Amino acid sequence: MTVPGWRSIATPLVDVLVPEAWLEVDSHATVLAVAEPESEEVEFRANGVLVVRPTSEPIHVLGARAIAEALAYPGWSHVIADQSWRFSDDLRGRVVESLYEDLGICVNVTRYIVSTGRHTIDLTMSASLRDRFRLERLFDMIAGGMTLKEQA
Repeated sequence: MTVPGWRSIATPLVDVLVPEAWLEVDSHATVLAVAEPESEEVEFRANGVLVVRPTSEPIHVLGARAIAEALAYPGWSHVIADQSWRFSDDLRGRVVESLYEDLGICVNVTRYIVSTGRHTIDLTMSASLRDRFRLERLFDMIAGGMTLKEQA
């Protein structure tokens, strides 16, 4: 799929659409990390990490694990949302949002989690709390634009 201003990054099980300016920071097997270009105008570089791992765990277990992981951040952390997410007509997921502090910056983490029955697709998007409001729609577009391959 071609969308003006966006490019597709292929991984073995999931293709991800990201803004053209975003950089591929790391990519190997089941992990893809992307980030917005570096800029002095932002206090924390927005980024996304896609992890695909084999599991048949149901989505409620994966959502509970995401909450536990958010609360286990070193220092302080707070879960601010946990809600159902309709990824596609036949797949429901969870969106878990949390906050934590990194070097004096409040970071907002939004995890989009889907279980296919064979794999867990976990897209974690992070930005400073201030920049999160600028990027909220973009994060939702990246998550909603993921394309699962047949073997996922």
